[in-house]
Amino acid sequence: MTREDHKQDSGLRALRAHLNTRPDLLLAIAMRHATNPLLHPAPDPLTKSPTQTPPSLRLSVPHGSPTYDALGIKLRTKAREVDVDIPLQSTAKTASEVKQAIDKMGEDALKYYKVPKDPQVNVFVPPKFTHTLVLLPLALLIYLAAAPSTSNAANAGRALVSKYLSDYMIPASLIFSFACHIIVEPLLLIIKIDKHQVPIIPALCYMFTVVLIGFGGLNALDRAVVQERIRLVRSQSADTKKSQ
Repeated sequence: MTREDHKQDSGLRALRAHLNTRPDLLLAIAMRHATNPLLHPAPDPLTKSPTQTPPSLRLSVPHGSPTYDALGIKLRTKAREVDVDIPLQSTAKTASEVKQAIDKMGEDALKYYKVPKDPQVNVFVPPKFTHTLVLLPLALLIYLAAAPSTSNAANAGRALVSKYLSDYMIPASLIFSFACHIIVEPLLLIIKIDKHQVPIIPALCYMFTVVLIGFGGLNALDRAVVQERIRLVRSQSADTKKSQ
């Protein structure tokens, strides 16, 4: 499936990185277009009722995929690892066309499993550890701005910033950070909270996270939406099998 020109296409590499942040899209596409037993487990032998995909199932896009004519998806559990290739509806000539084809496949698959565009989110998903690291430069910035003039360490830091950047860099950075963490990002979060009908307690947790670390709180809510879509796809898939 993989050709050297696919490997060299930076657009396809960027698309692969994007798809690996959307396991909900990968799951919907794979379950709609592939027949692997990992995606469609056999019915329970005792109750004869359909079973959902195993919770331990992980999906990702392997190296060299997608190509101009197919999307490869790696299915992985603790016991097994399988690659499935899903042909695109038409051969694309550019990475942009590949993205459009995959987006359409994903939207159609989510509609098939009756997953709403903006599902309700009822839980708080903690931010990634890497997103909390923004606290370190933020704490340093506050220290340089607020430490008394008798602090030798703070004075040395201020002198370095003034020498290599600008006398206004510290106050300007503080104002910019305040605007982002207290005004801009909370407003963006409020829009997302309203869109996904987040209850008050998890909504307050997301708001506190955004005020504290900024973008990491928005990303946490986005990941909660992805998790909810995955849950709905699995649930609707089992219901679809039951009705057949």
